[in-house]
Amino acid sequence: MTPAIIFTFLGFALLRMPLAFSLGLASLVGLYVGGMDFSILPQRMMHSVNSFPLMAIPLFMLAGELMVAGGVLQRLVDFANSLIGRIHGGLAHVAIVAGMVLAAVSGAAVASASALGSSLVPPCASSTVPATAAP
Repeated sequence: MTPAIIFTFLGFALLRMPLAFSLGLASLVGLYVGGMDFSILPQRMMHSVNSFPLMAIPLFMLAGELMVAGGVLQRLVDFANSLIGRIHGGLAHVAIVAGMVLAAVSGAAVASASALGSSLVPPCASSTVPATAAP
C-alpha cells in the first residue's frame, strides 16, 4: 500500500499537478489499494473533524481580532516598543516580543499571527523595513 501511495504522489507531482491534488489523489489510491469501503469515507472525515480542540482555533482567532479592535494589542506593541524599540531593527524585535507575550496570553499561534499581522504591518510599511520582511 505504501509504495502505491508514494509512486502515485511522485507521478502526479512529476506531471506538475498541484501538490494538494497530488496528495489527495495519492491518498485515494492508498484507500483503494488498502481495501477501504468508500461509502464510510464521509463518516470518517466528519468524525476526524468533529473535535473539541479544533473548535478552539476560530475562537482564538476571534479573540485576537477582539484584541486588535479593543486596542489591547496596540498597547502591547507600544509597551514592547518602549522596551526595545531604540535598538537597531527595533520594530522586528518589537514584533518578536509582542508575539511572545500574545502567544502566552492567547495560546494559539494562528490567533497571534492574525492579530500581530493586522497590527504590525502598517507600522512596518511606514518605516524603512522592506515589505517582504514585515511580519
